[in-house]
Amino acid sequence: MDALEEMLNGYGISTKNSEGNWREFGSIMLELQYAWKGFSDTEKAEMLNCMALN
Repeated sequence: MDALEEMLNGYGISTKNSEGNWREFGSIMLELQYAWKGFSDTEKAEMLNCMALN
């Protein structure tokens, strides 16, 4: 999960709340859906590959 968390955070998608706990999955997915529109084909491939490995 560390690689996916690092990748999401690298794209500005916050995975933890202010208390250091994981945010709700739905909140993370909404941010990812919005960010996905701006990803290049390479970034999309990297993200999908990372998700498949985790």
